[in-house]
Amino acid sequence: MFFYQGSFAQLNDFKYKEVVKYHLPEGENYLIIPSDFAHEELKEISQKVSVKLIESVSLVYTKYCFNPAFNQQALNEKRWENLQEIIPQLSAQAFYVKYLIAQTGCGDTVLCKEFFHGFVIKFRQPSSVVQAEKEIEEIDRFFAKSRRASSSFDLVQRWDDKTGYYYDTIYREGEPSGKHAILRDTLLLNLLRQMDKDNYLLVVDVTGSMAPYTAQTLKWVEQYANSKKIALITFFNDGDNAPSPAKRIGETGGIYFTENKDMIKILRVMRTAMRKGQGGGEDEENDVEAILKGLEECTKCEQVILIADNFERFRDEMLLNQINKPVYIVVAGADEQINPYYLQLQEKYSNVKVLY
Repeated sequence: MFFYQGSFAQLNDFKYKEVVKYHLPEGENYLIIPSDFAHEELKEISQKVSVKLIESVSLVYTKYCFNPAFNQQALNEKRWENLQEIIPQLSAQAFYVKYLIAQTGCGDTVLCKEFFHGFVIKFRQPSSVVQAEKEIEEIDRFFAKSRRASSSFDLVQRWDDKTGYYYDTIYREGEPSGKHAILRDTLLLNLLRQMDKDNYLLVVDVTGSMAPYTAQTLKWVEQYANSKKIALITFFNDGDNAPSPAKRIGETGGIYFTENKDMIKILRVMRTAMRKGQGGGEDEENDVEAILKGLEECTKCEQVILIADNFERFRDEMLLNQINKPVYIVVAGADEQINPYYLQLQEKYSNVKVLY
């Protein structure tokens, strides 16, 4: 038995993972495109693919090799080429995460043929009124449970020699069911903890699929009600469902403001912003316009925190030169891979710092 040890040079932007056996996901957000063991051809698909909604592409194969002359790298590269021929729109989307998933649980040809080979494409949930209401309910439910169970858990600071202080969720005895899953990943909270000054303008992207990060952000905000920490909160939805051709640079709209005094009001403004628009399916949004409008409303704001979507870019990046205050971009959804676009922003603009 041989395992190919190639470098996958042509697939170097794929994240490599090993599993014993890959189990196919279920749900309408996935497209499965099979191939056969040791074959490059892909099965035909009938489902229409909107590349703007792709979140990840996984190339799944078995690591077992019965012939030492077999070139797994060449096979994977050919499969990837074939996928792009089937779905040529793949090259149109600026960013999505790519995975090479090698299965190690079969040791002969017969068994390996029973394992899945091919591609699994994961889609982002498309924007819709129904989806907006689901996300609003998710956030409302989280805050309702949080208030009822405030005696059941604490967000505490711990010290780590490598990373410094970080937030952790400590549950006490008698913990309720449903452990506030929306707050399970405290990475974003740990990033926000680094914001140690006052008079921040907080700008939050509330377009589709941002609900978990919005909830985490507002949980952090809740600690600083009526303090100088956050001077103004700005929610934006990229144009109140305006069609793409109507979204002009600096005039896209869909921007809503509230002071950090009352969480009930903050949630009400958030709901309004989410219901008015969920983004139009593009991979560009009006982040900088939202910052500029927020600074117009808040003359005492000294620094900006932007909660940005890892799978989007700024449609209005050219307006960044109009901002003369520090801008901290907290990239939501970058736990697997940061969108290179944000790192390029940090290199290009001296007042921009990216946290992920």
